[in-house]
Amino acid sequence: MKINNNAPGSPHLISLTGIGAAPVLSLTPTDTVSFGNQPVGVASAPPATVTLTNTGGAPLIISSITISGDFTQTNTCGVLPATLAVGAPPCTFSITFTPSVAEVLRGAVTIEDNAPGSPHAIFLNGVGAVPGVQLSPESLNFDPQGVGTISASQTATLTNTGGAPLIISSITPSGDFT
Repeated sequence: MKINNNAPGSPHLISLTGIGAAPVLSLTPTDTVSFGNQPVGVASAPPATVTLTNTGGAPLIISSITISGDFTQTNTCGVLPATLAVGAPPCTFSITFTPSVAEVLRGAVTIEDNAPGSPHAIFLNGVGAVPGVQLSPESLNFDPQGVGTISASQTATLTNTGGAPLIISSITPSGDFT
């Protein structure tokens, strides 16, 4: 700093030094949360957890948090805009996946803040899954049988070939079969 004045030796100089401090947003996990197969219309449980920490040297100001896709979130960051002080306990996000269709689904949690690199994001993915049915064999053929007599039994196998539980509500034979 330079001070100009009317005293002898003017200008007078004061040496200034300092270190700039900025917030640093750290996310754990750092980039992606994968939910795997999840039945269509059913919320994942338990929710996935993401932590947000300020590892920098200045307060982190979170201005917005958005989520996209078939995902929902709740967090402990507080009312926005929220401030996360240096060394403060982290914010925690609880993320749930409820697929609406049977396919690979993607989304993201996006955080806008005052840290370098904003906005920050955690990418989300999961698979909407439905049950699948395979019958083997697809038909049963019985030899001629006398009226009023019982034939030898035959076996058919039902296999769930899908990515979600198959709930069998009933098995009902028709005609003269049991």
